[in-house]
Amino acid sequence: MFSINRQRIHEILDIAKPNDQMSRWFDIFMFTLISLNVLAVVLESVNSIGHRFEGAFRVFEIFSVGVFVIEYLLRIWAGTEDSRFKEMGALKGRLRYAMTPLLLIDLMAFLPFFLQFIVPIDLRFMRAMRLFRILRLTRYNPAMALMLKVLKHEAPAMLSSIYIMGILIVVASSFIYLFEQHAQPDKFSSIPEAMYWSIITMTTVGFGDVTPVSGMGKVFAGLVAVLGVGMVALPAGLLASGFATEIGGRRARYRRLVEQAMRNGALDQGAMNLLATIREDLGLSDLEAREITDDALGEAVVPPRSCPACGHDWIGDPTNQ
Repeated sequence: MFSINRQRIHEILDIAKPNDQMSRWFDIFMFTLISLNVLAVVLESVNSIGHRFEGAFRVFEIFSVGVFVIEYLLRIWAGTEDSRFKEMGALKGRLRYAMTPLLLIDLMAFLPFFLQFIVPIDLRFMRAMRLFRILRLTRYNPAMALMLKVLKHEAPAMLSSIYIMGILIVVASSFIYLFEQHAQPDKFSSIPEAMYWSIITMTTVGFGDVTPVSGMGKVFAGLVAVLGVGMVALPAGLLASGFATEIGGRRARYRRLVEQAMRNGALDQGAMNLLATIREDLGLSDLEAREITDDALGEAVVPPRSCPACGHDWIGDPTNQ
């Protein structure tokens, strides 16, 4: 009788291990399907293409939603095999699993399709919501997963910089409104109207459609532009520092694991297979892992096989002699 192994379903749906071909093919299929969905949304926005292939786009959308729904339900069902939720019980574990960020992204991939049958939704809004499916690539792309992890770690510092920038935007808008309201009442009629100028100036975009004309306004605009260069660079610096710290930490962790796996200055096949799995989990490239492994092997201290005093070979572990 046919039976479904929940543990095996969880392994297939999870990121593929090096020797799990079925899981790897599933990852490739989902990555391709999500990419084609994003491409379909982009092409469908071109009127000539959207009208000509409307039926094909509709069939592909229904097929994609069906796959996403089945995958989501299987993930929920097999979610209790995840070590984080295994001890919570069936119902509580699945509910907690369903509230994880990746599962919420999975839900948003198909939920708008069903909402259109309940409430009237504008077609342009539907297309925009379907573009959120690109976030699902986070599950299959180590680079995107790394970016999200860095954003999570740097969130407090990022929020602080955004808070400071928000204050500066309000202050800049208030003063430029004071300096320019009489000279250009159509462009600086209120502080909220002036915020547009403040944002494009502080971000050094400078479209040029709104510019100060008074003397004080020009002087103040130069000051805001100089301050804006530093404020906009602050979040970029935080992200760069976060990426460097995270990548350095992953490399150091892999180095420690390589050193622990070495036996007599060498790695056996079992250790190499385990390290290959860990490498993928850490998001390191083959080249990075090879360089770290070669460096660790080069620095490994191989214990002597014979007694330096008498010259006889040691039997077993020389540290116990």
